[in-house]
Amino acid sequence: MNRILLSTLLLFCISNIILAQVDEKLREDIRNTGYLHNSPLPLDYSKSFETFGLEKKVGQTILFSDM
Repeated sequence: MNRILLSTLLLFCISNIILAQVDEKLREDIRNTGYLHNSPLPLDYSKSFETFGLEKKVGQTILFSDM
C-alpha cells in the first residue's frame, strides 16, 4: 500500500514539474510587490487579447459596403 501511495505521489509531482509553465516575469513581479501583495501586481499588457488582436496579421480585406 505504501509503495502505491509513494509511486502515485512521485508521479503527481513529476507531472506537475513537467507540465508547469514557469513565467519568470510573473515570478519577479510577485517578488517585487511582496509575497503578501501589499500592492497590486502590475498589468502585463503583452499577454492581453487586445495586444494579440492588434498584432495579428491581416491576410485579406473585404469591403462590405461603400456607403
